[in-house]
Amino acid sequence: MIPVMIVDDEALIRSLILRSVDWNELGFTVVAQAENSEEALQFAEEHTPRLAVVDINIPFINGLDLADRLKTLYPRMVIIILTGYEEFSYARRAIRIGVLNYLLKPIDPEELRSSLETARRVIVEEERSLYRRGQRDTGVQQEDPRGDFLRALLNRSGRLSPGDIANGFRLFGIEIDSRNILPVIIETRGEVPLTREMLQQVLDSFIRNTFKALELVCMKKNRWVLLGNLNAEPEKKPGESVLQAAGHLRRNISTELRFRCSLGIGSVASVPEELGEAYLHAGKALGERFYSGEDRVYVWQPEKDGNKESSSYRSPVDRNSLMVLLRSGSEDEITELIHELFEELRLQRPRRQYCEMALMDAVSVMIEFLDENSIGLSSMFRDGSDALAAVQSMESLPQMQAWLEKIVSQIFQRIRGNVSSRTRMIVQKAKAYIEGNHRDASLSLDKIADHISVTPSYISGVFKKQLGVSIISYLTDFRIRKAMELMDKDPLLSVGEVAEAVGYADAFYFSRVFRKQAGISPSAYSRGNRSPKKGKP
Repeated sequence: MIPVMIVDDEALIRSLILRSVDWNELGFTVVAQAENSEEALQFAEEHTPRLAVVDINIPFINGLDLADRLKTLYPRMVIIILTGYEEFSYARRAIRIGVLNYLLKPIDPEELRSSLETARRVIVEEERSLYRRGQRDTGVQQEDPRGDFLRALLNRSGRLSPGDIANGFRLFGIEIDSRNILPVIIETRGEVPLTREMLQQVLDSFIRNTFKALELVCMKKNRWVLLGNLNAEPEKKPGESVLQAAGHLRRNISTELRFRCSLGIGSVASVPEELGEAYLHAGKALGERFYSGEDRVYVWQPEKDGNKESSSYRSPVDRNSLMVLLRSGSEDEITELIHELFEELRLQRPRRQYCEMALMDAVSVMIEFLDENSIGLSSMFRDGSDALAAVQSMESLPQMQAWLEKIVSQIFQRIRGNVSSRTRMIVQKAKAYIEGNHRDASLSLDKIADHISVTPSYISGVFKKQLGVSIISYLTDFRIRKAMELMDKDPLLSVGEVAEAVGYADAFYFSRVFRKQAGISPSAYSRGNRSPKKGKP
């Protein structure tokens, strides 16, 4: 049976797709149903379907973007797109991505059946072609009924009865006991695949003695599963001896074979029918490497199973605070902000796509800041590549954090070389805001800083350094100049009217400030006794 994944955000549509054709008769079995792109990527990792039927209008990233991502991650996956849009631009992009077919909704059962028959022919012919070349690109031999049987158990892709399973163990001479099986996923990084012969080399006596028997199954390129029976009395959760053996195996693969690898240990399958779930648990354990990094052994923990975030994305990034710190030149505070962001993500453990979106929120603020300071993106991103592509290529949360901190460091290196023009721009913005809002009695240092998105201490410092006066002194001087202009134009204005017009709610306080700045009271100035202090603007 060919494993299939259906992706549509409407349960009714998924149900209609399932009922439209006899999937088993056509040689398919539906192993996963996803309601959004996040689930689809997770299920693709867990179930490795050969065919995906994807609606174009799904949450997070749309169906075409998902298809593009799936084809990048799993080049041999066949994809059928469902859509309500009869637009050539969509069809053209679908063809460019490598989608097999593009079906319009509502779905015609005969069209779906025809597309599935085509998909089956494509998949079967590809498998035959790979066999003729001697080996699949996954490293799994084509005619490998023993491996096919074990993969069917692990992927839960076959309808195997307990009798079928018992016959399979006997027929293929599988040495491990059919009870109390522990799956351990071994996943490596790199272009060169890890072979069975390589693994056999590093399964030394220490590892073999931990288990009664061992079986190796290749699931796909760079992913093997070690199946073993525990020597100790089995529990649902593996004990310390298994952890030691797994750690020993990882070190052997790293030091002797020079492969980077991570291991995921699942739950113990009491009976073969539970092996698919135990393998799923091993995959979830391995998923923890995204949060904690590569080259480690991870154990499935039931209490951590599942994701805590809601289906709707809410950014954990305070965009305004980040921009304020960037404009204020507060590199240490930004580094601390990034540390807090990633610490929150590590604690919450949302899905990878959520983390990518949070990272892109931070990056988009930085891109805005770079543009504001006329710094080209090519200086921040290698070969001017798209930031999202860079983020999606990262393997773990620690790698994302290190990358973002490096971007911040590069930004401040460039800014330090361009500090004079940047501070000039900030001071000009502050002056313009003061001059345009001096009538506002609530105008303050905090309000000015907030408007131009910098900290009060930063704008206060650069303003004083560039103009030689404090920002409050500049505001006061400007208000008094405007008061003089008003009284020059209309000597009959009362002191209260003038005070209110230039941003003073208290006429008595205005009179005190005016006398201090001009050396004369406002009423005397208005009567024509004009003798302001020299040197005052």
